[in-house]
Amino acid sequence: MVARAAAFVDGLNLYHGLRDAALLKYRWLDVDGMADSLAADAGGPLGVSLDVTRVVYCTSPVADKGAARRQDIYLQALQQHCSRVEIRRGTYEEKTRECARCGARVGFQTEKQTDVNLAVEMMLEAAKPVGHRAEVHLLITDDTDLLPAVRAARSRGIEVVAIAPPARARARGALAGSTGGCEPHIDPDDGRCGTAPVVASNGQSGLDKTAFAGGYCT
Repeated sequence: MVARAAAFVDGLNLYHGLRDAALLKYRWLDVDGMADSLAADAGGPLGVSLDVTRVVYCTSPVADKGAARRQDIYLQALQQHCSRVEIRRGTYEEKTRECARCGARVGFQTEKQTDVNLAVEMMLEAAKPVGHRAEVHLLITDDTDLLPAVRAARSRGIEVVAIAPPARARARGALAGSTGGCEPHIDPDDGRCGTAPVVASNGQSGLDKTAFAGGYCT
């Protein structure tokens, strides 16, 4: 049996998981390939073969100019070479906090809207008529703010599979606990993981990077 699936990717959460796990060599990630690989593993416990028809990648532009340029090149690469990827952008908000010792106020930035965009996209997909919607949602994040969206999607008959980025364990707790026992996570050390290239164009020359695109169910 084949079931339609959609992948919803928290781009910043995935990036920071790769960074915290010292896996930045995989940051040029073929998100289409990752979704297919994870779907292949997630389908087994569900008793279906998953056909990923949508990949929604939610992120926010970073503040640092150099990092923002690299991020923009990567997002362009996704748009050019990953046919199913839909990019949804949030924002960063300037805030200040007061030092508890000296009282000085320090400015910092916080990412906004990524989790909201993920939740909205999940609900829009779940609201489609049966036969025209993805019956399985692959949610790549460890952000427990997405729990209400997970519960709402499941209340409409959608199977939600939470997938933990590297160095992110919470999705195997609260989020994965709401997905019927299937807990895939992204692990480049798994011998069954594949690789997939993504090509990023900087306007002058192409960059061909090898990227991890695998996962497994435990």
